[in-house]
Amino acid sequence: MHVALMTWSHTRAGAGLSRAARLIAKGLHESGCDVTLLSGALPFGAVDAIGDIGIRGCAPPKDGIAATLRKRMAAGHLVAPHFYAKALQHLHQRHPVDVIEATNWYAPAALARLRGVPLVIRCSTPAMDAQTTTASLRDRADLAVAHWLEARTARRADGVISNTASHRDLIAGLYRLEAAQPHAVIDLAIDDATLTAGSAAGAADMKEPVRLLFVGRDERRKGLRECLGGFALLQADRARRGCAPLRLTIVGLGRGDLAAIVRAESLPTEILQHIDAVVSLSDDALRARFAAADIVLAPSRYESYGLVYREAAAFARPLIACAEDPSARAFVSQARCGILSEACKPMAIHTAVARLLDDPDHARLLGCQGRDHVQALTTARLGRETLAFYERLRRGKTRQSSRRVQDGTPCAHHAVRPGTLLRPVVPVPAIKAEPVEVEQHVAVGEMEHRQKAGAGRNQ
Repeated sequence: MHVALMTWSHTRAGAGLSRAARLIAKGLHESGCDVTLLSGALPFGAVDAIGDIGIRGCAPPKDGIAATLRKRMAAGHLVAPHFYAKALQHLHQRHPVDVIEATNWYAPAALARLRGVPLVIRCSTPAMDAQTTTASLRDRADLAVAHWLEARTARRADGVISNTASHRDLIAGLYRLEAAQPHAVIDLAIDDATLTAGSAAGAADMKEPVRLLFVGRDERRKGLRECLGGFALLQADRARRGCAPLRLTIVGLGRGDLAAIVRAESLPTEILQHIDAVVSLSDDALRARFAAADIVLAPSRYESYGLVYREAAAFARPLIACAEDPSARAFVSQARCGILSEACKPMAIHTAVARLLDDPDHARLLGCQGRDHVQALTTARLGRETLAFYERLRRGKTRQSSRRVQDGTPCAHHAVRPGTLLRPVVPVPAIKAEPVEVEQHVAVGEMEHRQKAGAGRNQ
């Protein structure tokens, strides 16, 4: 089975969506599928590979008509999907595609369509999550179009995948999905190398200086600013008690941006000397940070899955999550791996962390319970469950095709639905290219939404 997997990025330095795409591709490959990533991290027409997994670039040009249109409100959201659809057509001509899977986020598959080929939408946090009360009218309108595209693409898909039961319910209501539409709940996975490294790591040391780890960008949903506020409160407490200061590592934020946030939040600048901040890390370096940490901070208001929750558990590191997130409530309850902050607020985070600091033995126990829980979250399991869902949808497509043939309706496997991409497909020369920054190729307005959400942010 040949699967075309649409993602905004595939690079190792990418965020949650990029990491999820690599895990899905790896799991499907282990299950015997031929996988091609259609990625916005490479220019349109570029080709690359990760082992046996092919990669085709889908990023629109940085100049010309496409670049001009991408700056237009609302209409700009269709530019990137247009290039994804073209890349899919070119790929299908050379190597027929059996299943298309795409992320819901900003709808890269909005214009993707192949007759007789199932379309599957795997749902992460929707774009509407970036909505803030302080957003301008233009930004709200632009975001509404992105949400409409996401919902429309999900509704016309042959099947939908959500990471958790709570996320399935949210997506079904937000996108107004029909009850009869196949909608599977499939856990993502933890990379095999992470499971191996986590198993080799000892329990959390919890000795001074205690080390905290936060992985995520400066988005309101992620609670980074609230973490910094809680960290400042903890440092003040420890100074009064004569304890050694805590250390905090942030992965997802540069040093300059960190200093600006501390000033904007009116936090004591002294905390900066106890914080390490880096924009991104290689997989190996990130695993080393998990192994070096004593406590993982992830008080997100909402996560479609919570990959960081699972990674913390894989390394037997106690987790601070947030009761506002249904996925966190479910995972912490099942894995018994951490403490839920009552809210994503500095004082609540301070209180939750203080509980672990005051009882190091309990913190270690929570971490070890988490590691036992996540051992089954392998890429092989992810691939098997995803492939089973694909097969179910393909059988449904086959039955539909049979009925069309009996009715006298043409149903060629390689035909394109009338009215879409009617121009002849012109072969595109293969271009070997280095990945480019994905932020330049996501739908217009997305970066503005992220910045505004952070001023007020994950996968």
